[in-house]
Amino acid sequence: MVIVLALTVAQACDPPWAGPTLPDGSGPLNLTLLSVQGPIGIGPNIMASTSLASLRAKVISTADRTQPQLCQAYLNDPDPCWTQQVDRQGRLYIAVITNPECTNPTKEVAATSGYTVYFIHWAGNAQRTCSAAMALPHWRLYSASRGDLPSSGTLTVRLQLQGTERGGAESQVELS
Repeated sequence: MVIVLALTVAQACDPPWAGPTLPDGSGPLNLTLLSVQGPIGIGPNIMASTSLASLRAKVISTADRTQPQLCQAYLNDPDPCWTQQVDRQGRLYIAVITNPECTNPTKEVAATSGYTVYFIHWAGNAQRTCSAAMALPHWRLYSASRGDLPSSGTLTVRLQLQGTERGGAESQVELS
C-alpha cells in the first residue's frame, strides 16, 4: 500500500529539472517583461511588431469584447492597455497570452533560431485540487533587442505549449 501511494504521489509531482525544452538548434533569447496586466483576451496567442502602437492595436482588435473591463487597471500595473509605454528604437515587441493554470507550476523561456523566435510556456502537473475560480487571461508585453535578431526579412514568432498543455500559436512580423 505504501509503495502504491508513493508511486501515485511521485507521478503527480514534477521533478525539479522539469521544464521547457528549447527546439533543436536554437539558443536562448533575453526578453524584457514590460507588463503582466495587459488587455483581457482569449488564449493562447502570440503577436509581435517593431512598433508598440501597432502591436497594441492588433491585441485590442482580438481582445474578448464580451469583457466589460477590457483594460482594467490594477494596483501593480496602472497601464493595462500599454498606453503609457514608449516605443524604443531597436526593439521587437511581443505580446503573449496563455490560459491561466489553476495549480500547475509554470515556467517560460524564449529562444531564437534563424528567422524564428520561440516563446515556450511549460505547465507541469497540478499540485493540488483547484477550488478557486479561474482568473481571466491577460496579454503580457515583452520586448527583445533587435540586435539579437536578423536585421531584415520575415520573422516568425511562435508560442509553444509544453508539459501538460499542448499546441500553440504563431504570427509573423516584417523586420526592416
